[in-house]
Amino acid sequence: DGSKNMEKVQNMEKWETNYPAFKWCAEYGQGWYLPAYTELEQIYANREAINAALSAKGYKTLVLEHTGPTKSWYWSSTECSAPYVGAYACPFANGDTIGCGKEAAMYVRAVLAY
Repeated sequence: DGSKNMEKVQNMEKWETNYPAFKWCAEYGQGWYLPAYTELEQIYANREAINAALSAKGYKTLVLEHTGPTKSWYWSSTECSAPYVGAYACPFANGDTIGCGKEAAMYVRAVLAY
């Protein structure tokens, strides 16, 4: 649950400095959070409908192709362990969720439950 992960991180000392992806999501306002990997999988499964809705409203759509330095990978709020000490990410070109080191550059997408 990304919202619970967000609460845990926000209760840590220096979270805004140590976890910039969480800070970025929090800057959207109350209730916004970095999704858990299972939530990213659901976003991926519904990517076409989500992109159509985002595009219709003039918002930036999800990156679905492997382009640029971060390709189409999105960070989740779900931690992973060995072989990587970091978090899970979901590349939206294929939807596979994998563990990645925290130093990797990837997209961040804030979500808001309704």
